[in-house]
Amino acid sequence: MQTTTVLLLILGVGYSLAGTCNVEPDDRTDCGWYGIDKPTCEGRDCCYDDTVQDTMWCFYSTDNKCYGIDPTKRQDCGYFGIQREECENTKGCCFDHTVPNVPWCFEGSEPATAEPTKAAAEVEAATEAAAEVEEATESEAEEEEATESEAEEEEATESEAEEEEATEAAAEVEEATEAAAEVEEATEAAAEVEAATEAAAEVEAATEAAAEEEEATESEAEEEEAIESEADEEEATESEAEVEEATEVEAATEAEAEVEADTEAAAEEGEELRKRKPLGQKLRKLRKLRKRKSGAEEEEAAKRAA
Repeated sequence: MQTTTVLLLILGVGYSLAGTCNVEPDDRTDCGWYGIDKPTCEGRDCCYDDTVQDTMWCFYSTDNKCYGIDPTKRQDCGYFGIQREECENTKGCCFDHTVPNVPWCFEGSEPATAEPTKAAAEVEAATEAAAEVEEATESEAEEEEATESEAEEEEATESEAEEEEATEAAAEVEEATEAAAEVEEATEAAAEVEAATEAAAEVEAATEAAAEEEEATESEAEEEEAIESEADEEEATESEAEVEEATEVEAATEAEAEVEADTEAAAEEGEELRKRKPLGQKLRKLRKLRKRKSGAEEEEAAKRAA
């Protein structure tokens, strides 16, 4: 009986792989569980191919009602936590736990009908034989399914924990970004304050320099004014000396003319002896004037030399 069953199963799988099991790895829909072997998979009327790594080895055939359904369009056929056995056997629905955040137990689509052939009859017979094999290994499958269910629950818990950690990490990153932005704003504000302080210092320095320059200009003007005033005083002194000298020269000239006139008059009138005394006085006065004029000229020459 077992030999016949295995032969029928081989015939059915050979037909399936030749046609409806020719499914691209990326298009496969899981039909088993982790660790399922080939006889068990094919006994579930599914396709088995372990030649491609990192993909499902046990998957639905193209003519199966569970094949080709978009995970996002699955119609829920169970409830949260439903097991594969209840989903498939009791409810007659499809079960696939490999896609997160979608129903794992979902309704299948009606497969396309085909004309019955001899090969299809052989497949059906092989399926029946596989069902017998499945009944023989049902207890082991239930244990494996229970283990898988626990693993799925643990995986779901880990997934929730990872999502929560990712959310917390994202929040920390956002907080760090905001803190960095605040630090950058504070740095820019400090730079602006520093620039304003430097500008104020430059203005103050420029104001002080302008005040010093104005003060130096005023001091220079005062010095120039003092020099001019001193020059004016000196010029006034020189002018006064010149006037005084001219006056003295004029007086001396007049005195000399008077002496000469007196001399001529005395000579003419014959009163030379009588006028000799006053004439001597005038001569002495003339000598004094000339002496004073000579001293003034020497003093002026000394000033000019200085």
